[in-house]
Amino acid sequence: MKIFSVKQIANIDKFTIDNEPISSVDLMERAANAFFEWINSNLNFTSYTIFAGPGNNGGDGLVIARLLYESGKKVNVYLYHPRKISDDCNVNYERIQRKK
Repeated sequence: MKIFSVKQIANIDKFTIDNEPISSVDLMERAANAFFEWINSNLNFTSYTIFAGPGNNGGDGLVIARLLYESGKKVNVYLYHPRKISDDCNVNYERIQRKK
């Protein structure tokens, strides 16, 4: 397994967005969906708690929370600094708000 630095991950994301092409919010959806599929295949909990920060990783967490909720799980979400969030995190914040 390889572990990448924040800068390396940002460069990988930028390369993918520039060359695939895919928007950053769609790339976030794709990554979160892959993680959701792993959760769904390997865990059997009925409820989850998601702690999300204001950046794009927090946006990934919000996508995962939304997917868990849509699959019938009880989900509690805590968003740190909801007034200072990245654009992509905000897109997913708005999407999850529509699920209330």
